[in-house]
Amino acid sequence: MGLLVIGFGTLYLLTAQHGVSWGDSGFFQRRILEHDLAGGEGLGLAIAHPLFIWSAGLFSQMFPPTLRIWAMNAICGVWAALATGMMFLCAKSFTKSYSASVLAALTLGCAHMFWWLSTMSEVYTLSVLLLACEMYALLAAVQRRQPWLMVAVFFANGLHFSDHNFALLSLPIEAFAALWLVFKAPHGKRKLAQLMGLGTAALAAWCIGALPILTLACGRYKLLGSITATVLDVLVGKFGTAVSGVHIISLRLLLFNYVLAGISFALPCWFLATKSLWGLRLNFTGLRHLRPETYFLIAVFLFHFVFWIRYQVGDQATFLLPTLFMATLLASPAFGTTRRPLVWGVATVATSVALPLLIVAALSPTPDQLIKKRGRLPFRNDLTYFALPWKHNEDSAARFVAAAAKKLPHMSMVYVDNTVGNPLACAKLLGQLPSDIQLTVDGTFTFPPSSRWEVRPFPGYRLSPPEATVVQRDIFYEVILPD
Repeated sequence: MGLLVIGFGTLYLLTAQHGVSWGDSGFFQRRILEHDLAGGEGLGLAIAHPLFIWSAGLFSQMFPPTLRIWAMNAICGVWAALATGMMFLCAKSFTKSYSASVLAALTLGCAHMFWWLSTMSEVYTLSVLLLACEMYALLAAVQRRQPWLMVAVFFANGLHFSDHNFALLSLPIEAFAALWLVFKAPHGKRKLAQLMGLGTAALAAWCIGALPILTLACGRYKLLGSITATVLDVLVGKFGTAVSGVHIISLRLLLFNYVLAGISFALPCWFLATKSLWGLRLNFTGLRHLRPETYFLIAVFLFHFVFWIRYQVGDQATFLLPTLFMATLLASPAFGTTRRPLVWGVATVATSVALPLLIVAALSPTPDQLIKKRGRLPFRNDLTYFALPWKHNEDSAARFVAAAAKKLPHMSMVYVDNTVGNPLACAKLLGQLPSDIQLTVDGTFTFPPSSRWEVRPFPGYRLSPPEATVVQRDIFYEVILPD
């Protein structure tokens, strides 16, 4: 286990992105710099992720200013490396096989999306680490028939809730497991007392773990004055339609996310799982003969999988990690069926490096095509950005900020959306942009009656007033309002 954690930790730290990031990763970097635990005005506590913001901020403070952004990215690699260690422990508890456990850890750690999110400032690797802690404690409680070990499960779930609302997907299964353990216990006359005692201890442990998000929720209740509004703010924020599954994105974007997520399952060990399922040669002889802990793991997996498959947002692929972890854990018995674990392990590591390079080589556009498709984000090649999990040489956002610092004069007014605005905001907080630049981060482009604004518009946005014209000025566009 120790070698796995050290090995993956070294890999993720060496391949972590060095500078500022686009989109959500830049948003988290910005919040860490601003010490913003609540997640921005109007967005809701559903995206607060206070445990991640706090831990990443604390970790980044250990480094000099020149390395602080790198540290905000690198902390995700630390959580990811620990998660691979926890995968080994979970698989060892589940399969009792050392080789299966090592292959499970390699399959998770080398998975494309897992590696990808281990190199940038994102909340998902911490989420997987805490989910792994929940599953390890759950396996121990069920296998030993010890209801009181469920207190550790609920404490880990509370911590998980302080990082991400993913925790709520496994909470009902864990509550049912606690009830099952109590009623399976031999103390017939004391079951009610044991249930009440366990329930009280579990609730207390969960609240202690969830203290960061619960503290923010109390403050939000004082602001909103409504329990219902506060609960909705914590659970869904402004993203209710996406969470409920009624939000529909384009079929093209949906397919892109499914394909991007599918790369994580293109590792050799998944062939072992498919082969075992097809030949019915798993350690399970049928649903009626599954071990009790397997039922609980399958239920947790299904809850996460169903949520992910119907959660249609632009970055849907990044929400895969809990589903990926549970799928790998459930497949680990199949990994133990091979007589050549070393060969499969080496093949997994080699494939994780070779496959992204093959994708880039096969799909890489010609220079002329690249020029035509540059439009969305300056300096960024979308193919290499999404296909390559290592980000140590991905510096498009940093190059954009450096160019902006040279191009933007003092007293500039810059109107941008979140994708571009967050790296600019980080640069301004770090003193890399003039302090007198007025930076407005928004998703709509409505301009006041002033002379000129510099902006990075995207397809689909409308200018207001409509008679305004846009002239490209290198990396920015200049909006010229009518006289």
